[in-house]
Amino acid sequence: MMIRPTCQTLALALLGFAVCSQASGSLATLTQSVQISSIEASSETIWGSFRHTASNLIDGDLSTKWFGGATEAGQGSLFINLNDTHDIGSLRLTTTDGPASRIPKFVDVYRFDLTSGSWVLLERISTHSQGPNTAKTYALKATSTSNRFKLVIYVDGSDRPELAEVRLCSIDGCDVSTAPLARPDPVELLMPTSVIASSYTHWGQYNHNPNNVFDGDLSSKWFAGKNDTSPWLQFSFAESVLAQSFTMTSADDRPRRDPHSWTIYGSQNGFTWKALGSGQLSQFANRLTSQTLTFSNTDAFVHYRLALTARDPSERVQVSEVKLCGTSHCSQYTPKFTDESKALWFDRPGSSIRDAILLGNGPVGNMIYSNVVDERITFNLDSIWSGSPYPDSAYKSLDVQTVENLKEDVLSQSWTANATVNQQLIGRRVTRYLPASNLRIQQDLKGRISDYARVFDIDTATAETVYRINGRPYAQKHFVSMADNLSVTRISSQGDDAVTRKISMSTPNQLNSHTVEVSNGVGIIKLQSGTHASNVSGINLPGNVLQYTIETRVYVPDRVSMTASGNTLVIGETDDILIVSAIASNYVGPNDTSADANQRVATIFANADEQQLLGLGQYEALLARHTDAYSRYYNRQQIDFEGNVSVAEPIDVRLSKYPTRNDNDLLAYYVDYGRYLLIASAANGSLPPNLQGRWNNLMVPPWQSDYHFNVNLPMNYWLANQANLSDLNDGLFAYMRSLVPNGERTAKASYKVNKGWVAHHHSDAWGYTGIGSGISYGMWTGGALVMMPHVMEDYRFTGDTQKLAQNYAMLKGAADFFDAFLIDSQRIKPLSISASSHTHWNQFNHRPANVADGLSTTKWFAGAGDNTQSLYIEIPTAATVQSMTMITAEDQPGRDPKTIYIDQYNDTEQRWDRLDTVQVPTKARSSAFEHTFAKPWRGGRLRFTFATVDANARVQLSELALCRTPTCNLEDSELISPISSSPEQGPHRKSAIQAGPTMDTQLLHQLYQDLIESAIALGVDQDKLDHWRAIKSKLPAVAKISPSRGDIQEWYLDFAPADSKHRHISHLWGAAPGNTIDLDDSEIVDAIKKTLDTRGDISTGWGSAHRAMIWARLGDADRAISILEVLVSDELSYPNLFVNVADQAQIEGTFGITAVVLELLLQSERGELTVLPSLPAKLPNGSISGMRAHGGFEVDIAWTNGQLTQLEIKSLRGNTLNLRYGQHSTTLATDVGSTYRFDAQLNAI
Repeated sequence: MMIRPTCQTLALALLGFAVCSQASGSLATLTQSVQISSIEASSETIWGSFRHTASNLIDGDLSTKWFGGATEAGQGSLFINLNDTHDIGSLRLTTTDGPASRIPKFVDVYRFDLTSGSWVLLERISTHSQGPNTAKTYALKATSTSNRFKLVIYVDGSDRPELAEVRLCSIDGCDVSTAPLARPDPVELLMPTSVIASSYTHWGQYNHNPNNVFDGDLSSKWFAGKNDTSPWLQFSFAESVLAQSFTMTSADDRPRRDPHSWTIYGSQNGFTWKALGSGQLSQFANRLTSQTLTFSNTDAFVHYRLALTARDPSERVQVSEVKLCGTSHCSQYTPKFTDESKALWFDRPGSSIRDAILLGNGPVGNMIYSNVVDERITFNLDSIWSGSPYPDSAYKSLDVQTVENLKEDVLSQSWTANATVNQQLIGRRVTRYLPASNLRIQQDLKGRISDYARVFDIDTATAETVYRINGRPYAQKHFVSMADNLSVTRISSQGDDAVTRKISMSTPNQLNSHTVEVSNGVGIIKLQSGTHASNVSGINLPGNVLQYTIETRVYVPDRVSMTASGNTLVIGETDDILIVSAIASNYVGPNDTSADANQRVATIFANADEQQLLGLGQYEALLARHTDAYSRYYNRQQIDFEGNVSVAEPIDVRLSKYPTRNDNDLLAYYVDYGRYLLIASAANGSLPPNLQGRWNNLMVPPWQSDYHFNVNLPMNYWLANQANLSDLNDGLFAYMRSLVPNGERTAKASYKVNKGWVAHHHSDAWGYTGIGSGISYGMWTGGALVMMPHVMEDYRFTGDTQKLAQNYAMLKGAADFFDAFLIDSQRIKPLSISASSHTHWNQFNHRPANVADGLSTTKWFAGAGDNTQSLYIEIPTAATVQSMTMITAEDQPGRDPKTIYIDQYNDTEQRWDRLDTVQVPTKARSSAFEHTFAKPWRGGRLRFTFATVDANARVQLSELALCRTPTCNLEDSELISPISSSPEQGPHRKSAIQAGPTMDTQLLHQLYQDLIESAIALGVDQDKLDHWRAIKSKLPAVAKISPSRGDIQEWYLDFAPADSKHRHISHLWGAAPGNTIDLDDSEIVDAIKKTLDTRGDISTGWGSAHRAMIWARLGDADRAISILEVLVSDELSYPNLFVNVADQAQIEGTFGITAVVLELLLQSERGELTVLPSLPAKLPNGSISGMRAHGGFEVDIAWTNGQLTQLEIKSLRGNTLNLRYGQHSTTLATDVGSTYRFDAQLNAI
C-alpha cells in the first residue's frame, strides 16, 4: 500500500500557509519557513537500515536526523535549494538527543550569487548555547536574497555534526505563535503534515507504519513495534490548530490489540507537552468500526500526541485509522461528482509532481497545486535545460587501434575492456530539465474555508478548484491553450464577498530582468531569465546560454484598483480576475540558440490580441478555442468498460481500492489519461516528453528528468499509433533528426566510424549522443537503434510516404554506422592492408584491400615485376589468431598460392620473425582453404609472402581472413554488436560490457528490415537492398534458448544474468514492443514465458508495464491484467496517475498502461488485424472506437460477456484486410474511405 501524500490541506489553516518540502513530500512544520526543493550534504552516514541523510532535515520528523559522514571530522556542509528566490532573514536549527560533541558550535551561512555564480559568505553564527533536543532560531544581521544557500557546520573535536531539522525562514522569523489562529469558525477534519509513532512493525511486505492511520484505507493499519511499552502517535501540522476530538477505527484483526485507554497531549515545539484529556475507549463492536472521543481544549498546538494502551496488556496496540478534528464531531465534505471525465479529483491541495494536476499543450506544462490562499503554479517549457550546446570535447575520442583492441577484449571476455571504457570513454550525466518559473497568487480569504475539492476535467483538459468561504462558492479555473499557446487562470466568486490579492512571479534560474507594471489597466509581470551552468562529460558547459522570457498579464474589472509594489501586483477587492501568461525561449535546436525569446512572447500575445482574446471578458472565447483544438486530438478515440464505481471518491481512494473491487472505469480512465498526457506533452511540435513528461518543479530532478533511450522514451510513444495519435510522433522524429549531427561526431570520435550516426543511453535538449556516466547503462550503443523502429511503425499505420521520406536519411544513417561498426564473430578486422604491389588498369583495381571485403568477385593481384609478392596486414594487438581462411580467385589457377610464409614484426628487435609456413593444396576456383594454426598468436603487424603454383606467375587471391576462433568457416560467421551492454545489467558484476546483447541483435534485425521496406516504399537505394539483406542474413538469431536454463539468452554467449529479477527485460524487446521474434514458434514462446516467470511480474512502473505488454502480445490476458491491477493501484501509481519508479514519479509507466490495454483489444503486428486477441475476464463488457491498425485501418469494437458483438472497420488506404477473431478469419479487398461491418463470425453485414 502506498501512503497518501503528507503535504496536504489543513482545511482552515493549511490552505493558506502550508509550505511543502519537495524532497520528502511532507510539510515544513513552521509557518514562516520557505519552500526547500532539495537539500544535499557534503557527506552522510548510511549503514544497514539507518539512513541519516540530509533529506531527513526537512521531513518534519524529529525522530530522524542527518549525521555527517566519517570522511569529514569536525565539520560538514549542507547545500539548500529553494524553488523560488526568497528574502531569508533567519535560520532555525533543531538538535537531536545525541552527544553534545555533535551539536553545532558555529555555522557559516553562504548565499549563492546568481550574477557571479559563486558562494558569498553572509556571516558566522555562534550556536554554542544550544543544547540537545531543542529548536532555536538565529536571526541574520541582514536579509539575503537567493534561491541557493550553503551552511558550513562546525562541531567540537573530531566528531561529526548531527541535526534533526533545518529551516530557512523569512525576515519574520521561524518561531511559531502560541496563540490560536484568529478564525471565525473551527475546522472539522484536521489534515496533518506528518504522522509519526513511538515505533511500528515492518517485516516483508507488511509495513504497518503510522502514516497508515491517515490514508483513508481500512486495509492498512499502524501496529506498534515489539517491546514498545508506551506506544503513541504524533500528528504535526503546518501551524497551530485547535483540536477537540478524534475518531479512531479498529484494525482488521486481533481485538485484544485494540486501544483501551488514551491520553492526548499538545505541544508547540515537539519537546514540551501539555496534557489535554484522557479516557477509555469502548470495546469496538466489530472489526473496522469507529468511535469518536472528545476532550476539552481551547488552545491551538502545532503537535498533538495520542498515547495509547492495548486492551490486552500482553499485546501491542494497533489501529486502522485515526482522525483529529477541530469540533466535537468528525465529518468531511465529499463532492458528489458523477461525470467520469472528472474522475481525477482530490480533497486536498497538491505538493509535488506526485499529486499536482498536470496541464500542457505540448511545449508548455503547468503544475497546479491549488493551495487557494497561497497558490503556486509551476511553469515548464520543453526547451528549458541547464548547460548549452556540446563542444567536440564532450565526445571522448579513441584511436583506431584502441577501438579495435577494445572490440577484441570484449569478445575475449577480458576485464581490460571495462577498464578501457571507464578510463577513456565514460562520460558524465547530461544536463537537467529545469522549471521555468512559479506564479504566486496570494488571496486574503477572510472566514472559514470549506467544501474544498480540485478536479481535472479530461474532456476539456482543464483544472478547477472549488471551495467555499463562509458558505459562498469560489472557483479557480486553469488551462494551457492548445490553440493560442497561453496559460490561463480565472479566479471568481459568486456574490459580493470580494477578495484582495497579490500576484507575483519568480524563477529559480538566473534572473536577467524582472519588471512589474500596470499599463492601461493591465497588470504586466515580465521575467527574462537564463538557465544555470552544468558539468557534463568532464567539461564545464556555460550557463545563461539558454534564454527565456515569461510574461504574465492580469485583467480585472475597471472599477478595481491594481498597483505595482516592488515585484508584486497588488489587486483591490474583486470577485473576478483573469491571468494570462506566455513563455518562450531562444532555443531552436541542439546547436542553435539564435531565436529571440522576447519576440516569440510578443508574437504570442500579438496573435491573441489580433483574435480579440485578451481581456477580462474573453475567458470563454479562450476556453472555446482551446477545447476545440484539444478535442481534435482527444475525441479521436473513446473507450468504455461499463464499470459501476462512482467517481464520488477522490482518486487516491479509488487507487487504493482498485485491486479488491471491480472498478473497470478506472482502468478505462487510465487509457484516456495516457492519451491526454501524450497530447499535453507532445503536441504542437514540442520536444518529446522526458522522464517526467513536460512537468518538473525541482532544480535537481531525479535522473535529470532527461531522455532515457533504452526503455523510457520509446515507451512514451508505444501508444501513439494505436491510440490514433500518430501525428504526435512528429516531435519525436524532429528531435531524433536533430541528434544526427552530434551522433556523427560521436561515431567519428569514439569509434572511428566515418559514416552514419550513433547514440547511447541518454540525452537532453542539447542532443548529447556520447557515452553515459555509468558503464552498466552508459556503454550501450543502441540509442539510435531503439528509436528507429518508430519511423517504420508510423508508416505501417499511416502510409505517410512524405513523413517516411523526411526520416529516411536518419534511418539509413543508423544503418551506415553499424555497417562499419559490427564485428564478425570469427574474422578479425584488419586495421590496415597493403602489398608489395598490385595491378590496376582501366576499371580493374585489384588492390590489396579486396582480400578483406567479403566479396568473392574481387581479388588482389600482384603487380608486374613484383619479386616479393607480399601482403602486409595489421590487426589489433589484443586479437588472438587461431585460424585462417583463403579463397582463391575466379580464374588462373597457376596464380594460386602454393606456400604462404607468415611473419610478424618484432618492434623491439626491429625485425620480422617467422610465425608459420602454410602449404596450400590445389583448390577449385573461388573455393576456400581453411587452416588452424598449431599455436595461437597475438595480433600486430603481419607479412604474408606467397609462392605460387606456377613459379613464374604473379600471385592473386580473392579473400584472406584471420580468425580468432579455432575454425575459420566464414559461411558460419555472424555479425554482432561488438561493444555494448544489455541495458543496465551485465552477466558479471565486473563486466557489464558484452558483445552481441540480444536486444541489440533484435534491434539490428528490425533496423535492416525497416530500411529495406522503406527503400522499397520510397523507390530509392534499390542498388543497396542486396547489401542490407546480406548483412541482415549474417546477424545472429533474434532469440536463442539457453541450453542450461531454458530461457531466452540475454547475450550472444550463454551467460546467467547477475540479477535474475532485474527490472529490465531488454532481451524480450523482439516480442514486444518489437516484432522480430516469431511468436508462432512454441519453443521460443515457452522460453519467453520462462524468462518472464524468472524475472517476476512486478518491478518498477515501466518494468511492470513492459512485462504486461509481452503477456498481452502472447495472448495471456489474465496474466497481463494481474500486472495492471498492481500498476493501477496505489502500490505503483501516484495520486495524479504518474507511476512509481524507485520512489520517484515518472510518466512512461502511465503511457505503458495505456499501450497494454490497447494491445489487449487489438493487434496487427503480424500481418493480421486480430480483434480482442487477449480480452481479460475482468473486462467482460465494453467498447472502443477510433483505434488504428497496421495497413491504415480505423477500428470500432464492442463486446458483451466476453464475446464480440460489433465490429466496424474503415479503410483509410485501400489495402487488403486480413482479419481474425478467435478461430474465425477472412481476407477482404478494401476501397479507400469505405467502412466494413462484421458479425462475430466475421461475416460482412
